[in-house]
Amino acid sequence: MATNLQSPPPDTERLRALPKAEVHLHLEGCFEPAVLAERGIPLGICPTSDLSLGVYPSMDAHPIERLRAAGVRVSVNTDDPVLLGASLVGEYALCAEAFGWSDDVLRAVARTSIEASFAHVDAKQKLLAALALW
Repeated sequence: MATNLQSPPPDTERLRALPKAEVHLHLEGCFEPAVLAERGIPLGICPTSDLSLGVYPSMDAHPIERLRAAGVRVSVNTDDPVLLGASLVGEYALCAEAFGWSDDVLRAVARTSIEASFAHVDAKQKLLAALALW
């Protein structure tokens, strides 16, 4: 998985050649959002980590909502909960508060997390069924 230090220039041609489900990135600057959206490639984003590392100075500057609104499949994650004091629930709450995410948006982001995971198909089906009840 990519690190959050610096974004290289966009590599659109390499991205177009990758299988859809193969890439799960942290960096939004690696590729053009339109190509990510077109290919359905998910970005695994860890807001607290990004803020802690100084990648973005604030949630106002964080691109997760801009990417999501542009059609990029985003998932909310945690990098190192012990080191950063972050929890998955806390990450979702941070985004909901910063961007006014509704329950429908939270559910869609959680769905992306499940669908983009490397979990066995049976586990994904159970998680998606539970999410549908939320």
